[in-house]
Amino acid sequence: SFVVDYRLRPYTQQEGALDLARAVRFVRAYASEYGIDEQDIAVMGFSAGGILAGEMLLHWDGTVSPSELDPSYIPDELDQVSADAAADGMIYAFYGRLSVGTTDVELLRSGELPPTFYCYGTRDPFYRQFLANADAAEEAGVELALHPDDPPMPELRGTPRMVYRPELYQKLIDLVPSRSNKLELCLGSLQEMQSEKPIYDYLDQYLRQDKVSYVHFRNVRGKVPCYDEVFVDEGDIDMFRVLRQLKDSGFSGVLIPDHTPMMTCAASWHAGMAFALGYMRAAFQMIGRGML
Repeated sequence: SFVVDYRLRPYTQQEGALDLARAVRFVRAYASEYGIDEQDIAVMGFSAGGILAGEMLLHWDGTVSPSELDPSYIPDELDQVSADAAADGMIYAFYGRLSVGTTDVELLRSGELPPTFYCYGTRDPFYRQFLANADAAEEAGVELALHPDDPPMPELRGTPRMVYRPELYQKLIDLVPSRSNKLELCLGSLQEMQSEKPIYDYLDQYLRQDKVSYVHFRNVRGKVPCYDEVFVDEGDIDMFRVLRQLKDSGFSGVLIPDHTPMMTCAASWHAGMAFALGYMRAAFQMIGRGML
């Protein structure tokens, strides 16, 4: 994780948000050196930090130039890198201004916000604002997509886990019956889990309910506590079967290659991702031609 030291008074919330956008661009530009997926960068903050993250996602993500706030600013090469985030964590925070959560549905909708995780306490003085902001985000179509526990263990470092078996996803869905309450369905994580049924049964179960927001398309071999992350074509999951299930269900979301083993070459992370993307592209073409 990365901690951002952003500007405070006498600077504005917008300038602080630009500092965060700059940090996201920097991490994305050097993602391969950090060994991370440039598409899996999330932002989060506690209280004012969460509000700042929301400000960035609403107004200063993508390739929006800081010169729109400060005409004297001279853009550089890093400003051409996207500041988009794949998810947002609102910890005792909300989209809006300091101490004032927005309920402007059109503003939230226009921001094309990523899946957002809200965490708040019922005794917090801003509790009602948290709820109102979350309701407005839901109405605007913002989805909450929960990633399962990885590694999928009931407890890790003394902390209980939430979704360490495939059926526990259903408990989460039933707990909050909302069209925005969806799953970030990581195929590798689900396959690693100890379960009573094959992964394809669970995939059908959640696709029928339209509860899959997007898919981490990766493969593994083995089950907890002993498993290996492998290339997409050599694990225990029949990836062609998964793609057929997604197509037959009418799934229109995003598939993201993930956790690809690195190769022994100059651009090891990029090579692994290129292999996965090539495999996915070829499989899509075969399905489209009725060959699978």
